[in-house]
Amino acid sequence: MIFCDSKNFPRYAHERTMHDLKEWNCPDPQFQDSLQFLDFHQQVERIAEELADLIDRAPAWRPDWPARTPVPDPPRTSRLPRL
Repeated sequence: MIFCDSKNFPRYAHERTMHDLKEWNCPDPQFQDSLQFLDFHQQVERIAEELADLIDRAPAWRPDWPARTPVPDPPRTSRLPRL
């Protein structure tokens, strides 16, 4: 899910299916009392249903599966000056 931005995600993260929730990135407490919150809640429910379906279709665990860990990208240089 993308809740703020995806510019700083590692390269391999962009290979995944993303759900863009930036529209609802509102930290104000009154957001929960708005009509937009209902839309946000419904979108999260759809994502939860999709995840439940994916989990149901996942193969059973096998201890002989190889574990692969992606090599992290080098850290990006800051665009802000160092003080």
